[in-house]
Amino acid sequence: CDGTQRQAWTLPPAPLATGLGQCIAVTPATGGNPATLSLAHCSRQASQAWTIAPDGTISVPAGCLTTTGATAAAGTPVTIAACPAAAAKSFPAQQWRPMPRLGGPSGPGGPASTGSFLINPATGLCLAVPAQPATGSPLALGYCLAGYPGLTWRLG
Repeated sequence: CDGTQRQAWTLPPAPLATGLGQCIAVTPATGGNPATLSLAHCSRQASQAWTIAPDGTISVPAGCLTTTGATAAAGTPVTIAACPAAAAKSFPAQQWRPMPRLGGPSGPGGPASTGSFLINPATGLCLAVPAQPATGSPLALGYCLAGYPGLTWRLG
């Protein structure tokens, strides 16, 4: 692998599911209100058709998953925001990298956490479903810990 463009793959849009069995859904912006994220029963609706692009963005037509705040730390909400223009380099707050979960079926993490961590390289933290989400988003940055299904993700 040499990281060239011809080795970059984009999978078809599909639901992005947590190890908890729910998918990220987007409610589009309306009447001056911004688009919002929620967790919902997984379906093949457009609001759940996520694309993970070679530039590290995770997007739906309404925008890209984005960390918020001036300094990102565990607990920082993750929201939906406009994606960068195709010619622009994506913002660090909108970049995510999959990393296989730690452990195996008999090791830490167990079968309930099948999937991958989604790490924001700028912070070193994972996309998480916190036990007590912040108002406005069911997602946040969290420490990448094996064995917690709210930290593991799968596309499709």
